[in-house]
Amino acid sequence: MSEKKKNAALYSVIAVLISVFATLAVVEIALRIGEKSGIAPEFFQFAGKARPPLDKRNGPGMLYTHPYSAYALKPNYERPPFEKINSFGLRGENVASPKPDDVYRIVAVGGSTTFGVYLPWNETYPYFLQ
Repeated sequence: MSEKKKNAALYSVIAVLISVFATLAVVEIALRIGEKSGIAPEFFQFAGKARPPLDKRNGPGMLYTHPYSAYALKPNYERPPFEKINSFGLRGENVASPKPDDVYRIVAVGGSTTFGVYLPWNETYPYFLQ
């Protein structure tokens, strides 16, 4: 392939990539403006259903909006047998505070596998770890 054809192919690929990114940017901006302006609220309500129900700390649902981490678990929330959130907002039963001297505590930090999505709270690996 000649140098001229290589350059033409490279310029074509660059032009396609720029047009794809520009189109995505325009669509993103249009959707944000549409949502903020209140145009077609049914569409944006439907499109937003994948988000968890983030309501107030004392309302229904397991999560609430949090100023630092976007959302958090509601303290003392319970939906037997699956979710049991203690008074500290952690999954599981309440623990003594302050900690007794002869007690060891292990905290399991992680995502959905640590939380045990779709498992009862007493069948997760952090429960068996205790």
